[in-house]
Amino acid sequence: ARVNPLLAGQIAFGSALISCSFVPWSCGGASCPSRTSCVAVGAYELDGREVPMAETWLDGEWSFQALPFPAQTGEQVAPTGVSCAGEGACLSVGYERNSSGIRVPVSDRLSAGAWSVSPIGLPSGATEAGLEGVSCSSASECMAVGLKVTGSGAERPYAALWRNGTWTVPAIKSPEAANAILEGISCPSASSCVAVGFGESAAGVKAALAESWN
Repeated sequence: ARVNPLLAGQIAFGSALISCSFVPWSCGGASCPSRTSCVAVGAYELDGREVPMAETWLDGEWSFQALPFPAQTGEQVAPTGVSCAGEGACLSVGYERNSSGIRVPVSDRLSAGAWSVSPIGLPSGATEAGLEGVSCSSASECMAVGLKVTGSGAERPYAALWRNGTWTVPAIKSPEAANAILEGISCPSASSCVAVGFGESAAGVKAALAESWN
């Protein structure tokens, strides 16, 4: 089987070993809906640009798939997480830096064997935003988390709900920290999620952060 470097560190799955110890690969995330099926996402460098990609592990073989570009692609597109509710039903999230250098959230959906862009814009009141993690409780519902940058330049927690093909932004409480970000999430059901990250005070002191959705 052809194995490409993609994930952070090394992950052994069956007889396959994936490493992300050398360039020009950047590391994303992976999701395994079964013992014989996994999807991993990341990016590789091509002509000075980061190009999003996916690798699918199915029945002992890895195969490469290109991820589609957003409509306005800049110099960097970075998939940061993926979640699969079942084989062939996945959602990848991340961010891109557009032609103006602004970070905006991006998402791709895997359905019927093909990836397609799932359009998601900047949340209201944000000058920049990016998604860091995602969890799908079913093939029709996923929750993603990350950060958004306010007009004052502060980084605040950001959540986005994907339901039946449409993105919405649920309200999320912000800690009193000067900056905060959510980096990972797990949703055992459509009505229950826990997200984790960290907050940072004005003095640079960091503390763990957890948010629950129910």
